[in-house]
Amino acid sequence: RQDEVLKIFRDTSAWGSANEYGRQAALRLAGELENGDDALRSLKNHMKVQTSYSRTGFEASYAWAAVAARARLTKGLGDAIKRYLDEKGLSDMSRASGWTSLLAYVELSRLAGGADVLGPLEEMMNHSPSNITPVHEQPYFSTPAAWASALVRSGKFDEYARSQGLDANGAPKLSKLQEMLTDKDHPMRAAAALRAIAYARDPSFRSTLVVSAGPVPDIHPATPPPSNSSGRRWEHEPW
Repeated sequence: RQDEVLKIFRDTSAWGSANEYGRQAALRLAGELENGDDALRSLKNHMKVQTSYSRTGFEASYAWAAVAARARLTKGLGDAIKRYLDEKGLSDMSRASGWTSLLAYVELSRLAGGADVLGPLEEMMNHSPSNITPVHEQPYFSTPAAWASALVRSGKFDEYARSQGLDANGAPKLSKLQEMLTDKDHPMRAAAALRAIAYARDPSFRSTLVVSAGPVPDIHPATPPPSNSSGRRWEHEPW
């Protein structure tokens, strides 16, 4: 059965004849077993056609992240997330195609990200849940686990857990984690702080920083071209 399922991922004809459940199973298994540039390119191709939310796009993003994490391709991951946020944002549906790349970046952050992803993930968590487009909900709600994993893995937990000095009365200020826990307007920040505390107390959690073996593969969706002379817009966004 494993060979049959992987054939759906590896063979274009088998993919075309498979139903959505078969495709999702193939992507899930590819994330567990496939390696190398060819697998990453194939998964990128599956991701880029998912312009609206789909479970298939979700599985493709997670599979891509798993393959990239095994290869330790994390250099520049924080910059990649920041670039997406600067160009696409999380609140404008007209710019939301390519959401699978953001989900893949967040999942890669959870699996192997270092300190460079903390800032961009915090920027995501600073958004209000009411201003998130539907296709960005999954990346958004995945940020607490990704941020907490990267925080503990990179050895930054103690920095965030200690007091930030003394106030004017000489009393200790709140730590960054305490500030996050008491943030009533941004629930992802509170969730991230709770996750970080749990991971830091879990002896089974690997706190050793993943040393990057290379740059993160470019899966950033390009800006769509303008309307052509006939007034028709391009149907797909080039990657």
